Amino acid sequence: MGKDVTTKLFNGIKWLVVHSLKAVAPLMVSDRHCFECYGYDIIIDEAFKPWLIEVTSEISKNLNTNTIQHLLFHWFKPLDTCFFHFRSMLLHRSRRQR
Repeated sequence: MGKDVTTKLFNGIKWLVVHSLKAVAPLMVSDRHCFECYGYDIIIDEAFKPWLIEVTSEISKNLNTNTIQHLLFHWFKPLDTCFFHFRSMLLHRSRRQR
């Protein structure tokens, strides 16, 4: 039962993300040399149905917490060759802000 509910929940979240991006695709900047991060606020009701609250392109990029630094480092780790300079820049910026 738990696996089925989890699968259905994550499929619902994927559906929300895909359809929200399709809705604004014509307005998105298409530059193959960069990417954008979007923050999704999703609430899950008692029936485990996901509901989209908001999508923002102004997500927090504050690297003052160890958690954010850890997540970003491990997120980009498989792409070290491509994003080595990006990660270095983020870590350098974080150290300057302390």
